[in-house]
Amino acid sequence: MTGTLLKINGVWVTDPDPDSWSPVNCYEWTAGSGRVNTTGLFVGARKFCKYKLPCKWTMLPVADSAEIQSIIEDGPDFAELEFWHNGKYYSISANASDYVPQGLVRLDGGEYYKSCTVTFAER
Repeated sequence: MTGTLLKINGVWVTDPDPDSWSPVNCYEWTAGSGRVNTTGLFVGARKFCKYKLPCKWTMLPVADSAEIQSIIEDGPDFAELEFWHNGKYYSISANASDYVPQGLVRLDGGEYYKSCTVTFAER
C-alpha cells in the first residue's frame, strides 16, 4: 500500500477517497464558559482543538483492507496518526471507530470491497 495522506501506526496506507477526506477540528471548551450571547452565537473560552478524521475507501482490494484492519485492530489502544491537512502534516493519537468493510465484489480475478469506513477521533 502506498499513500501520502494518512499514516497509521507508522505505516502509510492507501489514500482514502477524496470526497471522504475532511479532517474536522472539534473544539474543547473550558468548563462553565460556554454560553449563547444576545445575538444567538455560542461564545466561550476554548482550551484546544481536537481532530476527527472520517475515512472511506471505495473498491479497496481485500488484501489492502485486511492490512488496514490489522494495523488498526492489532496495534496499541490508541492509533498514532500522521495526516496531511492545510498544507502540512499533523501527528495525533486517536481512537478508531469500528473498521467496516462492506460489499465483497469479484472482478477480473481480484476481490474488492465496495466500501470500507473508519473514523478516528483524537484523544
